[in-house]
Amino acid sequence: MSKEEKINNEQTGFEISDEVIDQLLKNYRKPEDLLASEGIIKQLTKRAIERIMNAEMDYRLDSEENTESGREAGNCRSGKGHKIIKGDFG
Repeated sequence: MSKEEKINNEQTGFEISDEVIDQLLKNYRKPEDLLASEGIIKQLTKRAIERIMNAEMDYRLDSEENTESGREAGNCRSGKGHKIIKGDFG
């Protein structure tokens, strides 16, 4: 691992293992497999954003639930919603 990679890993606090990368790229044959509308990059971006949004929603609702106003407001999560995020990534 280069010095630059070590610095970047220290800043982000995590490292993606070679095994994970190998697993993701095992069916890679051509650039479109990575960059197409259903390619690996788009799939990873989509799933990461979904997880981040769900984690944020869980955090916000959990903290609201612990306050009097949160309980009385009836603000609770009854299921998953559907959101569309537009960006350069697709």
